[in-house]
Amino acid sequence: MRYIGSKSSSIEEIFRSVSPYRTAGTFCDPFGGTSTVGAYFKHKGFHVYTGDLLLFAHYIQVAKLAFNEPPSFNAVKTTLSITDAMGLPTYLNQIPDVSGWFVENFAVRRQYFTLANAARIEACWQQIISFQERGLITFQEYAFLMASLIESMDRVANTAGTYYAYLKKFSIKASREFRFEFIMPVNGAFAGESDLGDALELIKRRHYDVIYLDPPYNDRRYHGYYHLPEAIARGITPQVTGKAGVCHFDLDIPSDFYGASSALLSLEDILAHADYNLLLFHYCPNGLIPQSKLDAVFQQYASTTRIDIQSLGYSTKRAERKSSTLLYLIHNEQRPA
Repeated sequence: MRYIGSKSSSIEEIFRSVSPYRTAGTFCDPFGGTSTVGAYFKHKGFHVYTGDLLLFAHYIQVAKLAFNEPPSFNAVKTTLSITDAMGLPTYLNQIPDVSGWFVENFAVRRQYFTLANAARIEACWQQIISFQERGLITFQEYAFLMASLIESMDRVANTAGTYYAYLKKFSIKASREFRFEFIMPVNGAFAGESDLGDALELIKRRHYDVIYLDPPYNDRRYHGYYHLPEAIARGITPQVTGKAGVCHFDLDIPSDFYGASSALLSLEDILAHADYNLLLFHYCPNGLIPQSKLDAVFQQYASTTRIDIQSLGYSTKRAERKSSTLLYLIHNEQRPA
């Protein structure tokens, strides 16, 4: 899934910035998104803790971090008389189509998906919800299946990357046949842990060897761009309005990092409560917090290191994707009194 703010193009540089100081230990990414950074550090041997306010992102984090391989699904496989390891995706790909809320709003009225793919997606969605309602799967298994569905769905979505709008004509990607496939967990020495909630609460919970902070760098509300995956994750059928087909429901996920006036105060609050050996702050120069104010905050720390990172930012236009970001590194012994 293409995710706004994903650090897939700069993850190796982030790790190279950490490795001279820490090659193992606990790693906290409280603005974890779809877990690009957390999954990489899990693979490198860290015990990873991540968080997010969006439920679909939380499920993706659970799927990637809590497992080293797909879960067993023993109860549901016994009920369905499935014997082989990959039999559940096969089962979900063979169940009868369903045409309901999803098909009507995102295939009939708007061309986010072809009719055939939308009916397959809705069938899988309703079946996964049924598994959960019948007590056939655990919470982690439910999260894994929902994450797998959302990733599988995204591979045939007729979008440029987000669900803020659909393309006028069906793309080659959207014309492919939908297939439910398991998301692949990341192998690591430790099972990762994911929180659904506020970044500060995760930060305050314990000491971390490394904390990586990558808060929203502008006032774009992520749930507006990913309203459909969020509705799928929540198992709800909210009102859908407008040409773009935005799902309307009470997300109840306020974040002070979305406001220009409150973002700096929120950062200072996190820094005041964080207990760490090494802290990294990833900054986009056109972010909500002016760089001059950010520099003033970090100058309180005796010898903050600042690293320039070249990466590919999110854009629907290829030519605009190159971007430069800053990575601030702070060591615990340099914290202000």
